[in-house]
Order: sequence, then C-alpha cells, then structure tokens
Amino acid sequence: MEHLPNSLESLGLSQLLHSLAHRAKISSTAQMILSLSPFQNWEDLQNDWQNLTEYVQLSQTGLSFATSELAEIDELFKKLDIEGNILSPDEALLFRRLLSLIESNMPLFHFVQNHQEEYPHLYSIATGIEDLPEVRRHFDSILNPEGEILDNASQELLQIREKKHTLR
Repeated sequence: MEHLPNSLESLGLSQLLHSLAHRAKISSTAQMILSLSPFQNWEDLQNDWQNLTEYVQLSQTGLSFATSELAEIDELFKKLDIEGNILSPDEALLFRRLLSLIESNMPLFHFVQNHQEEYPHLYSIATGIEDLPEVRRHFDSILNPEGEILDNASQELLQIREKKHTLR
C-alpha cells in the first residue's frame, strides 16, 4: 500500500482501507482489504458493482447476511484437506460455529437461488452453498456450546469419565 501513486494518496485511499480493515472481524479479511487497489479493467468494476447493487436490492427485501465473529478458518480447511487429521475441540467448535453461520444464512441463500433472474451475480455465489444439518448434529452430539467434549461423545470416553468420577 505504501507504493500508491500520489493521486490515490491525495484521495485518502490508504486511510480509507486502514479504517475498513480495522473494522474487519477476521485478520485475513483485514489483510484482503489492505491489499485492495483500484480496478484495472472495466469488466471487474462492473461485476463488483453488480454484486453490490444486487445485495442492496436484496437487503431491501428485509433479508440480510447474518454475521458472526469467526476466527481464522483458512488453516482449519487446510487441516481438513488432509485425510486422517483430527480436529482439536477448539477447532471442532470453530467448525461448528461456521456451520451455524451457514444455517443462519440459508433463508437468504434459498431466496437468491429461487430468484436467479433478479440476482444473477449473487446466484452464482449462493448456488454452491449447502447447509449440512447432519454434520451439525454430529458436532452437537460431541461438543457442548462451550466446546467441551460431552461425556457421551463415545462409549469409551463415558467409561473413562465414570471411572475417573468413581476414583475421586
């Protein structure tokens, strides 16, 4: 960002980007904001403008994108890409929160999917998003809302915890 031409600096682009990045809930989002630069071609500008226009239209229907504080999930997905990797309780809770966020936004995604002609740009994003209730239920059967592993997460764990309790 320090190599911006003087004209962009005089417009305050750097200050604007820093202000927006400061409001980001996730550091990778803040980094993406700080790396933004003016559009280099007309098509990219039109595409982003159309996405924004459709989202503003959509928000006027009363639907809006539910947001939530999420930590960095990039590393989590890299870990999930490797077969046999096991999530820690904290990572599992983070993944469960992501699934909850998707669930909260499903009415919005379904609305966009059912109104493709009105929201063609948003449709291309929303069409690939699926709710995974069976995965969510599986996480709920293992973790409590604080991310602690439940006694009945497995029969073996239940037996170990019962023995521990008896020993006390």
